[in-house]
Amino acid sequence: MRPYQKDAIRAWSKAGGRGVFAMATGSGKTLTALVLASKVAERNRPLVLVVVCPFINLCRQWIREIATFGVDAVPCFEGRQRWQVQLEEGYQRLAAGLDQVLVIVATNATFQSDAFQCRLRPRVDAGNLHHLLIAGEVQTSGRVCPEIAAQVQGRSMLWALLLSPQVTAIDRSSTAISATAPGPA
Repeated sequence: MRPYQKDAIRAWSKAGGRGVFAMATGSGKTLTALVLASKVAERNRPLVLVVVCPFINLCRQWIREIATFGVDAVPCFEGRQRWQVQLEEGYQRLAAGLDQVLVIVATNATFQSDAFQCRLRPRVDAGNLHHLLIAGEVQTSGRVCPEIAAQVQGRSMLWALLLSPQVTAIDRSSTAISATAPGPA
């Protein structure tokens, strides 16, 4: 990892596990976020990592990157009949102690849906599992989607990380810190 990536992780940690990685396109936001998630998982198990992206193609990119860390993610997009059973089984495996980490990758639309939230919220509220929310490409809509903003502001998620190539495009009321890093040399 490059020094600015390590600095961004330290800044996020010092901010109490909340913040924005504002890094240029191609500078390693995804890798930095996954390294951060693996460090959180080392000390906080069981962990549920929820990655939210605006588009299916970005979700698929995250799933490929997550696989390089030796973890299979539950893809939550393209209709709940495709992901509902997998999601429930993932939580059951954590509860039974069969797995220590569950990774969920969802589109903004799925994340905001009642079908998804009725499965996620009770588990976050119960507090017996650690949850880390990573929201990618938060600048796409010009502001953070309302459900992500509510969970970051309300601290219903234990930790939250937002990713953007530019912090100015983000609704600052949805974030606690900006960890800005330069682009690649």
